[in-house]
Amino acid sequence: MIYGYARSSDDAERDAAVRALEEHGCDAVSADAGSRVFFDEVVAGASDADTVVVPSLSLLAPDVCGVLDALARIECAGATFMALDEGIEAAPGDPFFSHMGALSKVASRARSRTIRNGMGKARAKGGSVGRPAADSSALEEAMSMKKSGEFTVREIVKATGVSKATLYRHLGKAGAGDT
Repeated sequence: MIYGYARSSDDAERDAAVRALEEHGCDAVSADAGSRVFFDEVVAGASDADTVVVPSLSLLAPDVCGVLDALARIECAGATFMALDEGIEAAPGDPFFSHMGALSKVASRARSRTIRNGMGKARAKGGSVGRPAADSSALEEAMSMKKSGEFTVREIVKATGVSKATLYRHLGKAGAGDT
């Protein structure tokens, strides 16, 4: 089966993409406006006898990381991939997928490095990194609510704004970690 897929928030671009996929001879064509609901369905239904076709790599996902993720999922499904505008056709195991996997690792490492550098600069300037500390009065209230046994954790979180993880962490430190 030949699955056609496109993702665009622009109606005209999405309509043009659907026409291009239909003209290419796709058996089933789907297009998403924002979320990738149809893409998830396409990948779930694809197998080694199938092909996933997109009009352009830019219509597969909104950014490079999304494209790389989508390509990895297509390869894992065992389907062949085609991008019409770029003239790409790649079966699982094709060097194209290996190269895309390598680019994915590079992108991931670059993001991590950028985040670590930003955190280091914030620390050097005396700034804090991470989530702000819980409000001590809200935490005390949450602890007493939990110890009273009259409230569920969900009710406590909603009433105090203290996260569930913070509440349990402090209950454990206080020796009252039973839920």
